[in-house]
Amino acid sequence: PDSVTTIGEKAFGSCAALKSVTVPDSVTDVGVGAFSGCGSLSDLTIGSGVTAIGAAAFSGCKALTGAIVPDSVAAIGDEAFSGCSLLSVLAIGTGLTTIGRMAFYGDSALTDVYYGGSPVEWAAVSVGADNDPLMNAGLHYGEAPVCPPVITKQPEDYVGPVGSTASFAVEAAGAGLSYQWYVRKASAVKFRSPVFS
Repeated sequence: PDSVTTIGEKAFGSCAALKSVTVPDSVTDVGVGAFSGCGSLSDLTIGSGVTAIGAAAFSGCKALTGAIVPDSVAAIGDEAFSGCSLLSVLAIGTGLTTIGRMAFYGDSALTDVYYGGSPVEWAAVSVGADNDPLMNAGLHYGEAPVCPPVITKQPEDYVGPVGSTASFAVEAAGAGLSYQWYVRKASAVKFRSPVFS
């Protein structure tokens, strides 16, 4: 919930089935190893209040394909995103001053890095050793990242009597979004509604 301000050390480490994480804007610190080893994590949204991503915070998140580090983040810790072997697109905000050692070690799929600032500002960012995937990726200055669509808030399940009214909401980030709803009746047959953009 929005009352959370810190996600502590290894709080969700090795939660192998965890697929989607939205860190709220109220959080300022993502702790050491907070989501390390979450091998199914593919959807990640980091809130605009986070100022530090701890060491190994998202290491070993092998299903993660894209990540957006907001302007509020000043430091990415050692090995923070190491072993994210499918990470191909990374967006970095202008508040960043330090990238730790091996922060992107082993991220062989990383091809595009989008930095919100200028080449001069990027040159001032301290980058630790063994970050070859980051340094060898194509660097884009002042451009919006082209990231895959990400669901940032899932609709909640509703069970009620026949004829009752239910409301559902979903939030997503990305380009070219469309939404499709399914209804499951007692017979377990799914009925599909039209697609809405």
